[in-house]
Amino acid sequence: MDDAVKKDLGQTKQAESSTKLPGLPPKEVSFTVAAIPVAQPRQKHGARATRTGKVQSFNYIESEHPIHVFKMVCQQAAHEAMEGRPPLQGAVHLGVSFVLPRRKHPKKDGINRIPYPKKSDLDNFAKAVMDACSGILYDDDRQITSCYLTKEEAAQGENPHVLVLMQPVQWTPELPEA
Repeated sequence: MDDAVKKDLGQTKQAESSTKLPGLPPKEVSFTVAAIPVAQPRQKHGARATRTGKVQSFNYIESEHPIHVFKMVCQQAAHEAMEGRPPLQGAVHLGVSFVLPRRKHPKKDGINRIPYPKKSDLDNFAKAVMDACSGILYDDDRQITSCYLTKEEAAQGENPHVLVLMQPVQWTPELPEA
């Protein structure tokens, strides 16, 4: 595990310990998924005949697709971060940073992270994490009312990973002045 991921994990443990209340949902949860990010693929469509002769359509993702392993790793990390606490209720803010494998840049081989405009769409990466964390961090991904997403290429010597931050939305309505 590289130093940046260890640093992220250290900050994660520190953030979790400062907001824990026994038996209650956390005020904030953050964790690192030490895996190469995988974007949610488009579903394939199929049709089959039922015993009664009617045609039934269905959607699926191929069982060999790496999204299944990526979601399991995300779920495991989320379970560990929640430490048996119940999912958060109400509106949720989700922040996710996707750090993808470093490409070879013969002319611009810097040492810092750089934006990653290639590969899959950012929203497809986010959908995979949101679906994986549903039922663990929050009851349903419909609870996510705001999010901050980044997709970057790893810094030199940094391993790919995903950093996830979830916190309740603090909202106080503004009342008209009397």
